[in-house]
Amino acid sequence: MTARDYALLIDIHGSDYALCSHSACKGQQAFASNDNTLVRVSAPVPSGLTVGVDPYTGQTDLGGTTLQLTHCPELLTAQATAPVSTLLQEMTDSSTTVRVPSASIYTIPGYLWVEREAVYATSSASGSGYDDITVTRAALGTTAAAHPAGFNVYGKNPLLLGRKVVLSWLALDDVSSATVRFKGYIENLQQNGQGVRVSIVSGQQLINDRQAFAGDFAGGALRQGLLYPGGANTLPPGVSTNAEDITVRLKDKATPFPSHGFRGGAYFPAYVRINNELIKYQFTQHPLFSFEVSSVSGQTLTLTQTADRAGDATLVKAGDIIDLTDSAGALLTGGEGLQVVSVSTPSSRTATFTIKHNGSLTVSAGDLVSGVYQQMILDPHMVRAVDSSIAETHKAEAQATEVRRIEQDALLLLRQILFSLEGAGTNGPDSGLYDVLPSPWGLGFTTAEVDNDSLDALAPFSSVRRYYLDAPLKVSDLVEWLSIELNCFLVFCEDGLLRAITRGDVYPLQGTSHTVGASQLNREEVPALFVDLSLVKNAARLETDFNIDGQATRAVNLIERESVSMHGQLDLTLSDPGLTTAGGAAVIIPLLTSILKARSRPLARFSVKVLLQPATAFRPGQVVSFTLPHFANLEGGTGFSGAYFEVLRAQPADSTGLVELELLQKRQPANLGRICFAGVVASVSGAVLTLEAASVTHFAPADPDIEPGGNAGTEDVDYFLPDDSVTVWDSSSLGGTINTHDATLVAVDTAAKTLELDALPSTWTIAAGDIVRLDRWQDVGSSANAAARQGLYIVLADAGTETLNGDDPYKWGV
Repeated sequence: MTARDYALLIDIHGSDYALCSHSACKGQQAFASNDNTLVRVSAPVPSGLTVGVDPYTGQTDLGGTTLQLTHCPELLTAQATAPVSTLLQEMTDSSTTVRVPSASIYTIPGYLWVEREAVYATSSASGSGYDDITVTRAALGTTAAAHPAGFNVYGKNPLLLGRKVVLSWLALDDVSSATVRFKGYIENLQQNGQGVRVSIVSGQQLINDRQAFAGDFAGGALRQGLLYPGGANTLPPGVSTNAEDITVRLKDKATPFPSHGFRGGAYFPAYVRINNELIKYQFTQHPLFSFEVSSVSGQTLTLTQTADRAGDATLVKAGDIIDLTDSAGALLTGGEGLQVVSVSTPSSRTATFTIKHNGSLTVSAGDLVSGVYQQMILDPHMVRAVDSSIAETHKAEAQATEVRRIEQDALLLLRQILFSLEGAGTNGPDSGLYDVLPSPWGLGFTTAEVDNDSLDALAPFSSVRRYYLDAPLKVSDLVEWLSIELNCFLVFCEDGLLRAITRGDVYPLQGTSHTVGASQLNREEVPALFVDLSLVKNAARLETDFNIDGQATRAVNLIERESVSMHGQLDLTLSDPGLTTAGGAAVIIPLLTSILKARSRPLARFSVKVLLQPATAFRPGQVVSFTLPHFANLEGGTGFSGAYFEVLRAQPADSTGLVELELLQKRQPANLGRICFAGVVASVSGAVLTLEAASVTHFAPADPDIEPGGNAGTEDVDYFLPDDSVTVWDSSSLGGTINTHDATLVAVDTAAKTLELDALPSTWTIAAGDIVRLDRWQDVGSSANAAARQGLYIVLADAGTETLNGDDPYKWGV
C-alpha cells in the first residue's frame, strides 16, 4: 500500500468538518458537506496503529496513531465566544426543542452544540421572552443525551479534543471503496514548522479517564442518638430497641443521601455507614421538612402545614438548622444555616405553628423554611448491621457516610457499568436491559462502542462480586481485575469497539484466529526470540471477603513450589476487593492454578513482522498457529510447527505494508484435578471430633500449592470450613453395608484439630478411625460453602449426571 494508490479520509464525530489527503475524496465523508471537507492531510499513510495489552494486568496501552496536517484553524473553535447563549429549558434525550433567549444569533438551518452533542436546527419560533429552536437530535454521529438548563448552546463546535474519529483508506481508482483502518479519539494537537500534528488514541482513553459509581458521596451527622437494634442479642443495660427513623444533618445540602427506589425490575437499596455499622434503607425524606411562612413577627415565623405533608410540624425541634428561601427556592440574604431557638406545638396535623430563629434578616409571607436534614425512612426495607457489621448504639453527632454497596454477578455488573446512562432502561443492547444504574454511576456506552456479543463468552468464569465503595471506582482497575478473573482481555480494538477476547488458559484450545508461517512473514527481517523471567509467574495470593473497612477476612495462597525453588518467587498480583469465597474465589482458584502451572517456567516470546492485509486484523488475545523452523523450541530441539501463540501487541505500519506482532507462547497444562480433602477421627468428645495429624494420615501434603482459608494447608483440618456439609464414614463397616452420617460443621478449630458437628448419628457411634469427608455433590450444593467446594474438588462430581462447564468432571483442567 502506498500513498500513490490510496487516499486517507478522516471523519470527525461531532464536527461539521472532515479531513482528507486528496480532493477526490470529497463526497465520501460521513457528516461534513463537500465545502467543509478540507484537503489538509499532508501524509496520507499514517504511522502505526498500535493496540497492545499486558498479559497479567490486562492493562491496554492507548495505542493509536498520528496525522500530519498542513493547517486546520477551522477546527479549533473551543474559545469562540459567539454565537453562544444559554439553554433556558432542560432537554431530555428525546426533546426536539432548544429554548434560548434569541435564535437570531445562530445560522438556521445549521448545526448547534450542547455539551458533546450536535443537533441540526431546522426552524425557530418566538415565545414570550425566549425563542424555541426545532432540532434533529444526535447529529454528526453524536449521541442524544439529557442537558440541564443553564448550559451553553454553541453555534460552533466547542470541542475537538476527545472527539471520535474514523480513519479510512480510499482507493484512488475507486473512492467509493473504503477500508476503515482505525477508530479512535483525538488526544492532542501540536503546531510546528511542518504544520499541525494530530495525536489519535484508541478507545482505551474512555476507560483510563472514567469512574464507575461516580458523583459526590453524601455525609453528615446524626441529629439524635440511634439505639441498639436488639434482635436476638442481649441489649446493653438501659438501652431499648430503636424505633425511630435515621435523621442526618447533611454536610452538603447539594449532596443528599441517595434514594433509588425501584430500578431494573427490583428494589434498589442504598446504604449508610455509622461508626462500624452498615445500614440498608430504601426511601428517604429530603428535606426533612419544608413550610411556607404565613406571617412574620420579628424572629418568630408562623408556618403552614400542607395537606400532602400533614403532621410534619412534629419533625421540627429546637436547635435544628434551617434555611430560609423565597418561593422560588433562592436563599434569602442571611438566610442560610440559621438555628431554631424554639418551636410551638400545633393543635392538629394541618394547623399552623410558630418557630423562632436566631437570624437577622427580612422574611416575608410566602417565603419557605427548610430543614437541612434528611431522614432514612424506617420501613420493612431497612436492615441494621448488614454483612456482619457491628450493631451498636450511636450517639447524636456520630458521623454518617454514604456507602455504595454493590453486589452483583461480575459480567452483569460490567454490562451495567458499560451501558447505564440515566438508569431509565433505554440505553444499550437488549432494549436497555442493562441501563439500570443512576447517573453518573455508569459510562453510558452505546451498542456502537461495545461488542456486547463478545461478552457472552465470559459467562463460564463469572461469579458474584461485592464492593463497599466510599469513593468512585476507577474503571481501569475493574477492567484489570476482571481481565484476570474472567480469563480475557477487555480491549478497544482497531474498529473502535470494546471487545472481550477470551484466553485459553483453562480449557484446551479449540482453534486459532490466524496462521503465521513462511508465507505471512516478511522475508527481509529475521524474527527475534526472547526467553526471560519477565512473564514467569509461580505464586499468587487470593484475598476474599473484604469488610467495610476494606480488609480481607480470608485468603488463599497458591504456589508452584518447584518453580519457586528454581526461579525465586514471582507473584501474580490480584487485588480485587469485591471477591468473596462464596462467589468469585471458587471460580478463580482453578483459573489461577492453571495459569501458574502453564507459566511457572519461561515461555518463548517472539517479535515478528508479517505482511499487512487490510482485511485482516490482529488483536490482543487472539491465538495464532505459529510455524517457524530453526529457532530453539525450549525442548532441546529447534523449530515451532503449528504451535499456539497469543497476540500481545499488534502494530501495523501502513507505510511499509507490515504488521509487527509480539507473540507469547501458550502452553496448555494437562488435564488435572484436585482430590477432595478428608480427615481421620483420632478421638471423640460429644459432638466434637479430633482429627489425626497429617503425619499419620498422609492426606495433606507437606508442601501444598494451596493455602485454604488462610491456613497453612499442611494439616487435614486446615481444609474444613464452618458450615461445610460433611459425611462421617464408619470405618468398621467398610467391606459391607457402610454406615454413614450426614452433618454440618458448627465450628472448626485448626489449632486443636477439632471439628464440631451439629448432630450425632442415632443408630451407630462415631469412633477413632472413622473418616470425615465432604458430603455428596447435591448436598454440598445446598450448603453455605457450595461454590468453594463444587467448583474446586472434582471427585465430588457424579460422572453420570454432573459436569463442570460441560466437561467430564474426571478430566477437568484445574
